Amino acid sequence: MQKFLKKKKIFNTYYKNLNKIKDIEFKNFSKNECPWFIDVYLNNPSKLKKYLEKFNIQSRLVYPSLNTQKFFKHKSNCPISEKYCSRGLWLPSSLALKNSEIIMICKKIKNFFLTNDH
Repeated sequence: MQKFLKKKKIFNTYYKNLNKIKDIEFKNFSKNECPWFIDVYLNNPSKLKKYLEKFNIQSRLVYPSLNTQKFFKHKSNCPISEKYCSRGLWLPSSLALKNSEIIMICKKIKNFFLTNDH
């Protein structure tokens, strides 16, 4: 339960600090749910990822949509999956992160949206 609460706190800190940025979208969770990863969705996740790397902040692009994988012989169209998978970025979410580190990451992300053509 302690890990659940810590993850929930991490998500809430990111959400509280970034949800007013119109170019970032979060998935909504009920009060009884907790994301394992902190997903944000934006138009150019690779650009934000590269920007964060300048500050030694690691993030990860969301996995590609399953229907695009090579092992599928018959490709199908999955527009919702493709939309989210192509726009997703996982932010740092280790249980070892301090609140001050999350706030610093949020400040860097805010700065990215203030100073870059995204």
